[in-house]
Amino acid sequence: MDDALLSSRTALIESAGYRVVRCETTEDAIRSLQVDRFDVVVLCHSVPANERPMIRAAVQAFRPGTPILYVSRYGQSSVVEPVPQDVSVVENQPHEILQRIRAAVMARA
Repeated sequence: MDDALLSSRTALIESAGYRVVRCETTEDAIRSLQVDRFDVVVLCHSVPANERPMIRAAVQAFRPGTPILYVSRYGQSSVVEPVPQDVSVVENQPHEILQRIRAAVMARA
């Protein structure tokens, strides 16, 4: 995963008042899902495509109903792999990311 991108994404989300649990590996993410409660899971485009289904399966197993946002470089049109219905794709634009996080949190409230 891209450390600089992860740092900037973390700073963006924290600046909006959200607590961020930063996971640098898929294994870290799965461990976190087992012990922490999340309002939303944000997956970056730097997460390898073959690892995204493992994280999604962990969300479904440990935190069913938790929304998953996949941040794509160029939005839905740039995603080449099939996107499951329970995953929302958001373009890599700060206002878009925060807007989708807010909507996901409000929907769960």
